[in-house]
Amino acid sequence: MTVIIAVLAWEWSGLSSMMSMGSRAGYVLGVLVIWGIILFLSPWLLCLLIDWGWIYTIFWLVILLAIVWGASKTHLPILPKGLIAILGVVNLPISCFCLLVLSFNKFLFLWFLSIVCLNDTLAYFSGRYWGKHWMVPTISPKKTWEGLWVGLVATLSISTPVVYSIIESFYSLSRSYESIFVLSIATIVAANLGDLLESWLKRSCGLKDSGKCLPGHGGLLDRLDSLLSASSIFLVGSFGLLGFLPTFQYCE
Repeated sequence: MTVIIAVLAWEWSGLSSMMSMGSRAGYVLGVLVIWGIILFLSPWLLCLLIDWGWIYTIFWLVILLAIVWGASKTHLPILPKGLIAILGVVNLPISCFCLLVLSFNKFLFLWFLSIVCLNDTLAYFSGRYWGKHWMVPTISPKKTWEGLWVGLVATLSISTPVVYSIIESFYSLSRSYESIFVLSIATIVAANLGDLLESWLKRSCGLKDSGKCLPGHGGLLDRLDSLLSASSIFLVGSFGLLGFLPTFQYCE
């Protein structure tokens, strides 16, 4: 995970328009220091997420309002480079920590990966073949409302009954369809917001891809943006809505 965070931080430093090797290496080092602090304080941080994690949803509400504001402009506003750098320092370590915690519960992790990846796939192909109404053309010219709704509805229709059956059969948790439904919707919305945010960041610095470490697919951040943005929402929701308790044991 540490190597992944280092690569993500390197790519994010490019989004912050850092040009010199020294400045980018310093940025990576700063993110890794925060990552180390998070791991050291992980028991306390998990308790904080359980009790106060819902506050983090305010961050994504602000992102939603910013995207709505940006979409209303004829020309996409350019985000300040300092703001982009701060977003990376704060968001990358926390999101990766949430992913790491999720990975210790195989059911939650597979559920999370399934709904995010399934939604991305269905939204892409349905938008490609049936999309006619652009969502936010100034930020992401290829995203359509048709793709969004088909991906959302199809993913919920497939995942909700399966997840409900598994929870009812294998976990001593009495939770309704509504809880699973709400958590899935919030996760998918957060994943889409993260994708749009990264597109905005790339356009603010004139880049097509965040990096080149995956030939033909851009950078690692291009592949993980949806997962990173939705991980905290899903983790906090699994505590508050479904009653799962986190397990965590980290080894390098």
